[in-house]
Amino acid sequence: MTKDQKSILIALVIGDGTLRKPNRGSVQLEIGHSIKQKEYIKYKSDLLHSILGGNKPNLHYRVSNMGTKTVRIFKTHRYFRVIRRWLYKDNKKVISRNILDKLTPQALAIWYMDDGWLAIRKNPATGMPRSRHIGLGTYGFSYSENKIIQKYFKDVWGINFLIIKYKTKYKLVLGAKEGKKFIDLIKPYIIPMFDYKTDFKYSTRARST
Repeated sequence: MTKDQKSILIALVIGDGTLRKPNRGSVQLEIGHSIKQKEYIKYKSDLLHSILGGNKPNLHYRVSNMGTKTVRIFKTHRYFRVIRRWLYKDNKKVISRNILDKLTPQALAIWYMDDGWLAIRKNPATGMPRSRHIGLGTYGFSYSENKIIQKYFKDVWGINFLIIKYKTKYKLVLGAKEGKKFIDLIKPYIIPMFDYKTDFKYSTRARST
């Protein structure tokens, strides 16, 4: 595997992926999305197959007791054992500068497609955009980990995220100027279904990821 391919695998875990240990010595990647994001999980299945080979991950459909429909893929590979050692502590994801320094723009795009959003708020009187911001939902990480992520983006990419407290958790936010720098970095790797997350003219309120 190339460094770029390894970076993609790391990004698939940082965002919506989970590394499990179904059997002794093996580590399995599980990724789940709403059925509305079936196209996205197919994209991830194709990525995994192109990098790791073997059998292409099949799509597994589930319906919760509440009627929520989801689709999941699973893939076991020895490299996931390495990522798990880097990214997990006591069965919980823990971010570090070491893992962040391995991320390419394509990997950042995957992270953003998983956990990011673009919010445009309008002036109710004129209907014109009043403010715009980019967000990255780093809620699963502590304040100190968010500081690590913030410093990484500033040091490596020259992008200045703000850390915003949301209830008892944290998220990273960019205003319009810094947000455009971030979008320029990742846009070549954003798949069409997420174009709304990169279009600063998109006329809507904050849309969930």
